[in-house]
Amino acid sequence: MLHDVLAADRAVRAYVEDGRIPGAVLLIAHGGQVDFLSSHGAAQWVPHRVEMTADTLFDMASLTKVMAVWPLMILLLSEEQVTLRTTLGMLLKDWPLPRDVQDITLIQLLTHTAGFMPFADTTGNTREQRVLSLLTMPLQSEPGRSSAYSDFSFIALGEALAARLGKPLDEAAAQVFASLGMENTLYRPDPMQAFAATEVVNGVTTWGTVHDERAQQLGGVAGHAGLFSTAIDVHRFVRAFLDTPRHPLFQTDWVDKSFLNHVTIAPDYGLGWAIRGRGRHGRIVGHTGFTGTSVHFCPTYIADLRREVLTAVFGPIDEV
Repeated sequence: MLHDVLAADRAVRAYVEDGRIPGAVLLIAHGGQVDFLSSHGAAQWVPHRVEMTADTLFDMASLTKVMAVWPLMILLLSEEQVTLRTTLGMLLKDWPLPRDVQDITLIQLLTHTAGFMPFADTTGNTREQRVLSLLTMPLQSEPGRSSAYSDFSFIALGEALAARLGKPLDEAAAQVFASLGMENTLYRPDPMQAFAATEVVNGVTTWGTVHDERAQQLGGVAGHAGLFSTAIDVHRFVRAFLDTPRHPLFQTDWVDKSFLNHVTIAPDYGLGWAIRGRGRHGRIVGHTGFTGTSVHFCPTYIADLRREVLTAVFGPIDEV
């Protein structure tokens, strides 16, 4: 049973009524079914009020990392096209990357231990030049020595996986979303759709175009930001790998491995996902986005059952 759904909704409502946020959509699900779905406040205040609805499209910001890039990573790992030790140099063979960047591995990118600085603006005239301008900046630390959250890691990861798949990142991600029935999840959406605004600068509202500056500079498509979606589509996404049976895309042990820690210097990260600790129902995993988006879930119902059965047969098993 879920703890207190109505208390969660009261908290959201209070923030809206106090004017701390303009509006929000809250979706809470249990056992694959939506238990609660509410919308509060406004999707836009300026130049006029637009009501928030359950169908409002949000700029997902950093949820792009787990919604667009992580499924492609799962696909390539499960097909053994890459391993966690595959390097950027192996995937971006024709890119003039510095030697230390060439040697960065996929697991270092996924766990934010690649040594990249957190963020910086791009330079260059083409999209590839702008990406390259980020990946050729001096590293903040030696790869594998420390953990520091960096958008560069997933910018690099998105480009590397797209190169291995032989198609642009937005095209590869769109195929995943179509297979999962996520009809309202996409990069570069139609500006005529209903969006939640992200910012007002000098009286001008930003909505329907990506808020993140680096994603803007990369044409709205990047591995770290740029995706738009709805609460209902986010639920469809999570159900695809939490339901039993799982969607065919996620019928691999790499899903369960993604929610476990693999690197001691990055205890808060699995493979792309943030590990939040344990609640009354088990391990809590998720991700947040700068624009206010958030998805969190408890993946351990099935995983814990599997572990109990294995432990009964083989004795105590250490996590890897």
